[in-house]
Amino acid sequence: MEPNVKRDGNFATLTLIVSIIVFSGAFLEQALLGTSLNRNASSAARALNSAAYILAYLPGLVLLIVHRQRLRDVMGAFTPILILSSLSLTSVLWALDPIYTALDALQLALTLTTSMGLAIALSPERFIHITLVTLAAILGASLLYILAFPDYGRMSYDGASTLVGLPQGVFTHKNKLAEVASLALLVAVCARGREPFWLVYLTLALGFGLLIVAQSAGKYYAFLLAVTIYGALRILVRLRFGPVLALFYAVLIFGALVLLLPTLLPLVLEFIGKDETLSGRTQIWAHALTLIADRPILGYGAGSIWRSELGAVPGVLYYQPPHAHNVMLDQMLMTGMVGTLLLAVFIVDVVRRGLQRPVLPVDMFFSMLTLSLLIRGMFDSALARGNQIGFLMMLAALGVMVAARRKREAQCVLER
Repeated sequence: MEPNVKRDGNFATLTLIVSIIVFSGAFLEQALLGTSLNRNASSAARALNSAAYILAYLPGLVLLIVHRQRLRDVMGAFTPILILSSLSLTSVLWALDPIYTALDALQLALTLTTSMGLAIALSPERFIHITLVTLAAILGASLLYILAFPDYGRMSYDGASTLVGLPQGVFTHKNKLAEVASLALLVAVCARGREPFWLVYLTLALGFGLLIVAQSAGKYYAFLLAVTIYGALRILVRLRFGPVLALFYAVLIFGALVLLLPTLLPLVLEFIGKDETLSGRTQIWAHALTLIADRPILGYGAGSIWRSELGAVPGVLYYQPPHAHNVMLDQMLMTGMVGTLLLAVFIVDVVRRGLQRPVLPVDMFFSMLTLSLLIRGMFDSALARGNQIGFLMMLAALGVMVAARRKREAQCVLER
């Protein structure tokens, strides 16, 4: 039986739209949990909010099954993170909280499934177009909420009075609005010349405007640094340094920045308006390092320690963090040195792939999004976590990019 290309394409498109909405929390979280992220919601509402991810998980699995013959094209790129996902599931055996660990690990596994289904079912052109249109629509709706429905579009109370009144759009927190705005900016930058002029520049205007008013310094500077670093690396590659040598120089520059950190950090903190503890992050990191020393090999399980008594950070009152606010520290806590090594292998591989010569907008989008997440990962938990919109889009873009490159290679072989 011949596949119905139009039907399959429409189904994949709808799955991508639903995935972006569900994973970003747009509209749904407000409808189910209320307008504030930390407002006490009923257990039934929280269960419904968790169940909403099935709207993305199941179609992603269907796409994976229907297009399974293309799965081998992307498996190489996903292998390290798939092994890490398996380790996370296995960590139930030694976790402090087996139930929470199982849920956390399952979310990662299902996020991988959804991203792989999208990757093998969507063409690069459709992936960029639908992502651009969907994010622009979400930002447009957010602006409408902020201006016309302030009770929904602006933050009320989430435990910090300083955030009251800040715009959150169709989300439950201003940081979620900032993340979607930064994603939209990256897509729009990459889509210039390929997508309608008005759509690209409307998205750029909405993205910049909402990213600035949301006052999320981390996401704002991660976006700017990602674009700047990507441009610098592309110049190195064009100067015939090659991707490997360009990566070497990137590591060299990063090492120099680390050495200069004691001098630069006070200036940077003053510039972005943060205190010397980075809003308590340095205290969380110190606590995390102490805990890692007790279980360095396999960690405390995918659910980590943050819902247990060990998650209480000395010196940080009235707040128990949900993660370590650093990708590598968080991975060390969850799966120890074994899992962190797998994550490091995955990161090195995706950076290597991102440095290859871009041909399509999806290549640029993947590279800049990866850089943005790596920068944010120094101060947040932005990688290798389930149900995260940025990580989902990075994985989907990786698969779309790798599949497109394999297709071009196969065509070149046939033409010889």
